[in-house]
Amino acid sequence: MHYTSSPARSATHTLFTFSTPPSIPPAHEFKNYYRIFTDGSKEGKRVAAAVVHRDNTKCVQLPDAASIFRAELYALLLAIDVEFCNLF
Repeated sequence: MHYTSSPARSATHTLFTFSTPPSIPPAHEFKNYYRIFTDGSKEGKRVAAAVVHRDNTKCVQLPDAASIFRAELYALLLAIDVEFCNLF
């Protein structure tokens, strides 16, 4: 996300205006490209994180006290872990 700052009404605040991000080449132009999907979810007291990578799925149940934000972050960590393990 690209943004530029502009002076606000008071000296202690800054307003941000967002501009269009640069164009990204289509996925098929990247060598060895594949998608990794992540999800963190919370329903009632149950919290979980998951990652889908190629033909594999990895799910982890988190402690009931975990927040949805923690679940989303944990899903990203799972994705990094799955990708890192595939490098070797």
